[in-house]
Amino acid sequence: MRLFCSFLLAAFTLAAEPADWVWSARYVLTGAAPRRVIENGAVAVRGDRIVAVGSRSDIDRRFQPRQRLDRPDALIAPGLVNTHTHAAMSLFRGIADDLRLQDWLEKYIFPAEAKNVSPDFVRWGTRLACAEMLLGGTTTFTDMYYFEDVVAEAAKEAGMRGVLGETIIGFPVADAKTPADALKLADRFLARFAADPLIVPAVAPHAIYTNSDETLKAARALANRYRAPLLIHLSETKRENDESMARRSRDPQSAPRGGSALPVEQHEAGQRSGAGREDADVGNFRGIRPRRSRRQQQRLEHVRRDGPRRQVAKGGYA
Repeated sequence: MRLFCSFLLAAFTLAAEPADWVWSARYVLTGAAPRRVIENGAVAVRGDRIVAVGSRSDIDRRFQPRQRLDRPDALIAPGLVNTHTHAAMSLFRGIADDLRLQDWLEKYIFPAEAKNVSPDFVRWGTRLACAEMLLGGTTTFTDMYYFEDVVAEAAKEAGMRGVLGETIIGFPVADAKTPADALKLADRFLARFAADPLIVPAVAPHAIYTNSDETLKAARALANRYRAPLLIHLSETKRENDESMARRSRDPQSAPRGGSALPVEQHEAGQRSGAGREDADVGNFRGIRPRRSRRQQQRLEHVRRDGPRRQVAKGGYA
């Protein structure tokens, strides 16, 4: 009898598929449709891929893992996505709060960045931000800042996914003295991370009020050439809207219809744009939303997850 049981166990082991990990928990929440909540669920992992999700009994029957992690009082769920960050600015936390956006930027942030931002500053600030995001369940983030190649390195070091944009802005900053220099830097960044499994490189003109229309058009063309997302701040404050109306006779989100380089639709984090598609991640967006299909809106509502918010403009948050 003992020999027979041993034979059955050996046959069961040989029939089971190999896995590197099996994680089990009281509940497993699936991300793919139809979304399910599986009680006493488990996840099988091979390499960097989830190969199966189901009940613990089913996963145990199908897989022979090298390692196990059991959390009987926990929930296993898809990672959250933070769709607008400046990760390295975690090191500027508390520098100034509850101000109008332009005062906050021009009197505090831009001067602080001019004095402090360097590759090391960006690396350590991004490491801190990644640690905090992971503790809160965020596994993917969209970012726009300086030395974005360093942001990408820190994100990969943490095992996070990122849609990361090299900032283009109309005055000298830490990694580029001119918009033309920033565009060249963005070009190199896009080429370096074009096929990366964790990083989606992007072009990130800071805003319409910090770039000329010529620079915005060049940024759009660069993003199209690499089939990359374009990230931008848009319609953040009443002042920006008033200035856009005075300059273009259009509000910021309507400007594309007047020939501007700005995107028409918001880009879902993690999706790679096709050349010629005018998609972008619109950060800190206020006012009338860009037009998009019901399906796009549902997907964006499912994906979008903003981090801790800071009041920066009368009546609005960023």
